[in-house]
Amino acid sequence: MKDFKGVVYPAVKPKYKDNPFNILAVTSYTWQGQSGSVYNPRVNLEYCTFENPFYGVRAFFKLIRNYQVLHFCLTLKQIISRYCPDDITNYLLNVTTFTGWNEDRVITLSDYVDLGVAMSKTEGFAVSREFLEYVYNNITI
Repeated sequence: MKDFKGVVYPAVKPKYKDNPFNILAVTSYTWQGQSGSVYNPRVNLEYCTFENPFYGVRAFFKLIRNYQVLHFCLTLKQIISRYCPDDITNYLLNVTTFTGWNEDRVITLSDYVDLGVAMSKTEGFAVSREFLEYVYNNITI
């Protein structure tokens, strides 16, 4: 396990350095704390790498907020459709199972930590609620 400012980070390490949500790298934008990217030839995609797990989780929260504000993705289904367009059915099923939410639920800022718990489980990393709350409470969205 990794310790980040007194908050325990999950024992399972993300495949892409400190990117537990598998956020894709884009050439037109660099996230705060992004240290680079890693290409995965198996899926022909490039993923962000971050300086530490705090920045990986921060990027997730900012990304979800951008989906809502810039792209009008307000419901869980709309957010998942944008986040994971190739596997929406399975991804949405996992997130609704982990949260107990309906796919038509309108996601609010107060849902972000629960959404992060469910989506990190779906990605296979299970970021702790404690760590997500720590990041959420220490950033401006």
